[in-house]
Amino acid sequence: MNEQHEPNSGPTPWLNDPREPPNAEEARLERALAPLRYDAAKRPLELGALEVRSAGRARGARRLWLSAAAAAALMLTGLAGWAYFRSRATKIDAAPVPPGEFELVEVHGTVQLGAAAARELVCGAGASARVRVGDIGTLTLEENSRLRLERGGPDGYHVYLEEGAVSASIFAAPRVFSVGTPSGLAVDLGCIYRTEVEPDGSTQLSVQSGRVSFEADGRHSLVPAGAQCRAFPGRGPSAPVWSDAHAELQRLALEFDALAPGAARVERMKPALAVAQPRDSLTLFHLLERAETGERELLVDNLLAGSHAGLDRARLVAKDAAELAALRDRLERDW
Repeated sequence: MNEQHEPNSGPTPWLNDPREPPNAEEARLERALAPLRYDAAKRPLELGALEVRSAGRARGARRLWLSAAAAAALMLTGLAGWAYFRSRATKIDAAPVPPGEFELVEVHGTVQLGAAAARELVCGAGASARVRVGDIGTLTLEENSRLRLERGGPDGYHVYLEEGAVSASIFAAPRVFSVGTPSGLAVDLGCIYRTEVEPDGSTQLSVQSGRVSFEADGRHSLVPAGAQCRAFPGRGPSAPVWSDAHAELQRLALEFDALAPGAARVERMKPALAVAQPRDSLTLFHLLERAETGERELLVDNLLAGSHAGLDRARLVAKDAAELAALRDRLERDW
């Protein structure tokens, strides 16, 4: 198969000094060979078998060892080494998927590839798959999961998780990559995170580094590293909470949107606000954006308990856009 590659500007000092920045092809080669890097915890050159099924062929440990050794030797040739590794990578629907979109690079267990038009990956029990996303990162699909690869290329990358879980490691400009779910859209802001869809379509998002914006029907939740968010079909994302937040606050974040506005919801807020810490402004600010008249006073008073002199309480209670933006700018320093 003929493949298109970006022009290679030739070897850089990175080949001799890893502190130097690599060019595009060298960076790709480094990422591609990372799983084969020597591990001092293992016996020298004992690499083990990598199970990659392509057109029904299984490669043994010896063949993998030879491929790895050859690829390592070719590292010094830059583009030539990258071309060698790519020639041994398992492609997803290679004919209809242009180079640079998605590439299946590792499989464990039984993974089914859907029809070319569907471009689906289905991992059964005990199975997993790793997919390269252009030049911006990777996806790891867990067992009992179904993922559609819907769009990839210069205009961005989009996948849809129908069920199961996928972990994304993406390093790109904000909004270049997104994961659709039955409960909304997880928009990558350059980070590492895990998305899990339950059988009822509800979705759990947890972020390890960077930030993700979970969006649905005009509602959004900003989920930074160390936080999580639950979303539901037809309702969208709940307010984000820190993973180690008090249980009362976590319950409030989950229940708030399902409760009718009014006195009952105000009473439900009180025990959670009593245990909220300054850093929990992440959750309280998102609730303030959703709260109705008569509920906002409690939230504003809690948020203004810190050093936020100069902000107008009345304008915040009235949800004045400029005043909310000013408050958010101050609170985000703790997020």
